[in-house]
Amino acid sequence: MGGRRMGRSHNQGARFFALLLALLPVCSPAFAAAAPSNDSPIVSDVVIDLPVEITDPALKIQLDEIEAKLILKPGEPYSRERVQEAVRDLYQRDVFQQIQVFVKKEAGTVALRIAPTLKTKVKEIVFEGRSELGESDLRSAVRMRPGDTLLADDLTRETMRLEAFCRRNGFTEAMVTASTAPSDEADKVIVRFAIDEGEPLAISSIEFAGDPYFPPKWLKRKFVARVGDTMSLDALADAIRGLKKNYREQGFEEASIDLADADESKWRESPLFMEGKVRLDIRAGRRVKVAFIGNNRYSPSELRRVLRLDAEEMLTYDYATLGRLKKTLTDFYLRQGYLHIAIRVTEEILATRDKRVVFHIREGTRVKLRDVRFAGSEAFDNRELKKELLASVRDQLAADEDDSLKPIAPGGLRWAVSSEEDRARAHPSRPITPYERPEDLDSDAIYIPEIYAEAVHALALFYREHGFLDAEIEGPELSFNETGQRLVLNYVVREGAQTFVQTLRIAGVDDSRYGKVAKLVSIAPGQPLNDLIFEDIVKSIRKYYAAVGHIYAEADISYTLTPDREQAAVLVAVREGPEVRVGEILVAGLVTTKIDTVKEELTFEEGDVYSPNEMEQSQRWLGKLGIFQSVTLNPWNAEKEEEVKKVLINAIERKQGRFELSGGLATDDGLRSEMLFVYRNLFGLALEYHLNVKANHRIPALLDPQFAALYDDLPFYDSLERQVSTGFYYPSIRGSHIGLRTDLVHLRRQERAYGLDKNSTIVSFDTELFRRLTLVQANEFAYLDSKHTTLSALRDDEIVPPDGLRWEYSPKFQAVYDYRDSLFNPTKGFIVTGLLEYFETLAGDTDSDILRGSGSLAGYVPIPLMRRPIVLRLTGKSGAIANFSELETDVDKRFKLGGRTSLRGFGEDAVYPADLDQNQIVQIQRDDLPSPGGDAYVLFKLDLRVPVYKTYYAGAFLDSGNLWIQPSRMDLRLDRYKNAAGGGLHYRTPVGDLSVEIGWNLKPDKRLNEDSWRLHFSISLF
Repeated sequence: MGGRRMGRSHNQGARFFALLLALLPVCSPAFAAAAPSNDSPIVSDVVIDLPVEITDPALKIQLDEIEAKLILKPGEPYSRERVQEAVRDLYQRDVFQQIQVFVKKEAGTVALRIAPTLKTKVKEIVFEGRSELGESDLRSAVRMRPGDTLLADDLTRETMRLEAFCRRNGFTEAMVTASTAPSDEADKVIVRFAIDEGEPLAISSIEFAGDPYFPPKWLKRKFVARVGDTMSLDALADAIRGLKKNYREQGFEEASIDLADADESKWRESPLFMEGKVRLDIRAGRRVKVAFIGNNRYSPSELRRVLRLDAEEMLTYDYATLGRLKKTLTDFYLRQGYLHIAIRVTEEILATRDKRVVFHIREGTRVKLRDVRFAGSEAFDNRELKKELLASVRDQLAADEDDSLKPIAPGGLRWAVSSEEDRARAHPSRPITPYERPEDLDSDAIYIPEIYAEAVHALALFYREHGFLDAEIEGPELSFNETGQRLVLNYVVREGAQTFVQTLRIAGVDDSRYGKVAKLVSIAPGQPLNDLIFEDIVKSIRKYYAAVGHIYAEADISYTLTPDREQAAVLVAVREGPEVRVGEILVAGLVTTKIDTVKEELTFEEGDVYSPNEMEQSQRWLGKLGIFQSVTLNPWNAEKEEEVKKVLINAIERKQGRFELSGGLATDDGLRSEMLFVYRNLFGLALEYHLNVKANHRIPALLDPQFAALYDDLPFYDSLERQVSTGFYYPSIRGSHIGLRTDLVHLRRQERAYGLDKNSTIVSFDTELFRRLTLVQANEFAYLDSKHTTLSALRDDEIVPPDGLRWEYSPKFQAVYDYRDSLFNPTKGFIVTGLLEYFETLAGDTDSDILRGSGSLAGYVPIPLMRRPIVLRLTGKSGAIANFSELETDVDKRFKLGGRTSLRGFGEDAVYPADLDQNQIVQIQRDDLPSPGGDAYVLFKLDLRVPVYKTYYAGAFLDSGNLWIQPSRMDLRLDRYKNAAGGGLHYRTPVGDLSVEIGWNLKPDKRLNEDSWRLHFSISLF
């Protein structure tokens, strides 16, 4: 073990600090723990002893920086607190596993020896010897991950987890041995788990014990596990769940099914389990029949839904469960307006194996709340107090997410049982008067005692907001009319004195900040005293001071009342504290990422005024790098008030590699597939490499006959549409928060009107402003080969664009402002997109000089009629092309309408321009020619998405739009648009989405061979 003195050149380096801290042990008579005294000794020397030689240059540089900034230096007075602070400082740097400090006292001086041990991290986890168990399953079974710190007991714990995982999957004799091996990095090791699985234990027999009720033949048919299957507890658990479901379907709702000797800790002691014998202890119990008596207004099926009796989980109809069900049913009736509801639950054991649970319901009449009255109120009239009370009631009801308690339409008189005895015991049916119908009673017309009791507290707060500090509200007292169907609530109010602010004093604020603080204090003499806003004012003051570096500022608001409690003197006391500046910036948790990559993204540096806003902004920029699973910025030792604070950045890195395969089927694309490979954080610089391959092949049966014939004649390589892109993305160029992306792209498209091959290089820049505004500037250099197919027959002199080979340059600018609440499933907000593109031919068979602009606005409006809101989406899109050349616009640049993603009810790209002349229309009708597209378009879409069940959504839509060859001929009158309406069903699953929609062309133009309707579907599979 070598020694090293502060200030000398060093020749060894390992310095990793971490979790354990052993401070000031006494190791020999020569070394003794020194405590501070009145005459504190001076630190004469500080030596760091390191256990191994460090050869990593980067680590040596890091250690040099740490040593230079060690806060404990020779010549300082010695104290235990100072040593503890130095150790905490070293620990926060995430370098050592354990730190020991030894103290030697000699002639009024103290020599310190710091002995750290290396923190060891996991570089890689390797599984050896496995055969049946998959590596992905084994990795999910352990909690250790690359980059984790390896602690003393980690290998033992992970070994136990792996052996338990093997046992659960039938490998009862599996043995796991863990070891570590050095890696090419001094502070990291490779963890190896050697797994000797042994032979899997197979199920030798299946026995059904206990009281199963059903014969073995039925049980074996319903229990999906079979003799010879691997003895996997997870698979057996799934089989038991399926068997329980079958019992439930037969009415045995209380049935219990247990696997004998399923305790993992006692497997080796169980002869039954070790021999592969599966024994199910089944107690079928009694067949439970749930009946409702007296339910004149709601059918048994509706009440079962309220009680969730048809849920998958088993119920035990014990005393506690019956009490809970009774309360749920009572709450439901109360929320339908049945104030006098009374429910009694009984159990009846029948002579056979059956048991009947009966809910005896006395509904009574529905009660309508007619009025709410307040006696004793002088400051507010009855109308204002009633408004406040009912507002609180509505808020409470809106916050209740239990759909089963929402009002439902009455089911009429549907008897739960058919015996004459039960009919006689039930209350006779009463006619339903108009105001008793559930749909006629809104939340303001139904009295629910517990809701109104809470609303009284809200009313007391309303009085306090207006200076009535002692206000009390008693009640309500209920009064009914002679029929008992109308209710009036009577409250008694004792207001007490109303307190006003007499004087306001703000103390402890510097003159330069007094004006700002005074504006934050929303209290003025003459106003009613509202102490409920004091907490918000204090938060505003502290937030203001934190923004200017006074993060330890404190504020307190107090008041003194006059004897009559009508006047108050308010004091706002502020303690500003010191202006705090940023000290050393510490970074912990990095495995691959370089420290400079993190520091370049920060919006502050050492010496700046400490600002929580800057910390939050820096955290957001670090998150946008895309390489961290989480990242936090906090002051070190935040509780301690200091003028200079170190900043500790804790980061957890994401997995670097990502690989995805997906496929699907759609009416427009046909069969499609996609492969995506992304590798993040190359060289620790947040640099990303990506490769994306998309391919699709249309299905001729889904195409029109002419396009299908064309598609069949193409060679497979030409008919296989594809896009291959590969390149790099640097999310922030040297901390500028401007991203740089480079891509090489190969594109093949085959439309009915043309075929296009394009190879291009794209260089783009992106940045984000104001959090929601994204700007992108892209530059594309492309080589294109465009060939017309069926398009060339349509009057070359009018609308046929050029084709052939060309080199092209295209700069683009895009702006996106996204104010939606969700990126993938928005329910409210809006998104605005604008795109401006310029296309110029550099060389080739054509001469393009085109400026194309387009934009869209989509808004989302939630309609809260259900637990999950109905969402209305309104979309508007438009675009226009300015062509500065003498030739027509290139066909691949024109706008197209029609199909699943634009104007539904029409074929893909099948909408013809509105400004075709009669000769062109005749030729289209005669030759069935495709649409050439247009240089301008307008599209409006209205979509309604209604949640149906779990991840099923029903949808309805109305689309309207058109396009024109000449933008100058655009006609924005609505009666000139193509219109379509329809609906469909959408199903979202964890492995993909399925969407089926039918659109109807509301006014087909037979001159252009337009269809009356179209089916659009899309299936995504992973």
